[in-house]
Amino acid sequence: MAFSASGKSGEYHMLVEFVLDSTTLRYADEDVSIQQSNATGFFYAGRVLGGGTLVRGLGTFLEPHETVQNFEVNVDNSDGHVQKLIDQYRFSNRKVRVWLGEGAKKSQYSEVFTGFVAHPNGVSWDEDTATFTVVDQRIKHRKLLPASRFTAFPDIEPKGKNQSIPIIYGDWGLSAGSGNGSLAIPVICNTMSDAQKRFKVCDHGLHSLIRVMKNAVALNLTTQVNNICLTNGTFRIATAVSYDGTVDTISVNCKGIKTINGTLIEKPMDVLRNIQTAWIGLTSTDLNVTAYHDASNSSGTDNEVVRRFINTELSSEQLIKELLNESQVDMRFVGGKYSPKYRTLDLESARTDFRDVDVILADVHTERADFSVQKDPDRFYANKIRSYYRYDPVNTLYDGSYSRQVTAAVAAASAVIERQMEFHWYYRSAETEQRVDWELATYTTEPVNIQFRSGPRALLLNLADQIDFTYNIFNDEPIQIRRIETDLLTMTSRL
Repeated sequence: MAFSASGKSGEYHMLVEFVLDSTTLRYADEDVSIQQSNATGFFYAGRVLGGGTLVRGLGTFLEPHETVQNFEVNVDNSDGHVQKLIDQYRFSNRKVRVWLGEGAKKSQYSEVFTGFVAHPNGVSWDEDTATFTVVDQRIKHRKLLPASRFTAFPDIEPKGKNQSIPIIYGDWGLSAGSGNGSLAIPVICNTMSDAQKRFKVCDHGLHSLIRVMKNAVALNLTTQVNNICLTNGTFRIATAVSYDGTVDTISVNCKGIKTINGTLIEKPMDVLRNIQTAWIGLTSTDLNVTAYHDASNSSGTDNEVVRRFINTELSSEQLIKELLNESQVDMRFVGGKYSPKYRTLDLESARTDFRDVDVILADVHTERADFSVQKDPDRFYANKIRSYYRYDPVNTLYDGSYSRQVTAAVAAASAVIERQMEFHWYYRSAETEQRVDWELATYTTEPVNIQFRSGPRALLLNLADQIDFTYNIFNDEPIQIRRIETDLLTMTSRL
């Protein structure tokens, strides 16, 4: 079992583990021996100075991403012990695990943060204290995508020089999106000196190549196109088909990345996993696979599809953030694993009750609680939304648009308060319009932001968890946790 927050505050401990190449250093807020199993145990030297504050956040609803925070671990170096270890071992980019709990068994502790010692500038010390700046490990996982460029092909056409080799997700076939196949993928010729010029569509294998067009006119796949290689995402055009890279454009209708068994990867959570594993380099041990499955089923995105043509360098963090926002999913980091969760507000089957006894007093003399409420601090309110979707990569514009206004909300606010949404991943009309309608249904009422400090019970909560809150004017109100600030010295949390 994990930490149950059942004991007295004096029995709580913070454990810090530095997982180095050849050893693991174990420290705590005081000397403590921890039983790891029936046969093993470890001593944690009481060298951790102070607790510090561990801050976790999901960002805003409109820009959902778990906030990446620095967390400083201060270790007693008054006897010179730690400085010798720093000289002996490599700490930079090595894993650090922080546990909170009580008692003498590891099973009574929960891992609340997993990170890496920052590099560069993550280690410092003086004759009293050694300080390690620990950063969220996702900083190491950020990549610029696409990863490859056409510079590897010396015979590339001029407009392809220094361009990225695209990544293609989803269905760009004849009936996808607009229904007439007019939205196609532009391709680059990488053998200009060959009579039968070869074109490279993408930096990966394709599910299928459906049509090839020259200046928006379809070529005959039998007589004018040959050497189609889905594995490499390439094809050639026949010698009889003239091509001038300065004036002509070759484009294709195709379907992008597929699974090993040949299934097109186009569902939001499947695309998310593919980005993280195929391009960022994560493995199944980094992902909570059950959470991906649950997020897909809970949100209904298992029936929705997305697509994207990625031909300019973007941070993987930006690509993922846009996908999460459009599919209404938050990315949590729980127990050292990526754990997405659908952004529900009142659909959880079971929630923990938090009441007046859980709210800590800010002033014991006046019995004033550490509690506050603010309506719409991020100004999310909108009664009209104008949206654009179904991106056309050949003409570099959006092919679809949708605008809706809630008349009653406009009258109530005595003003039109408008917001714009651009969909980078969703492209089908029904799904994008439903997403806009959901946004209006949510934000034509000002969202209420509640902040309060709670005791040990809150140490067990994760971002995007929900509680039923009863205090002040609220009665069993479902609240979703968007930010947690945990004071590791007092073992209290501000939610």
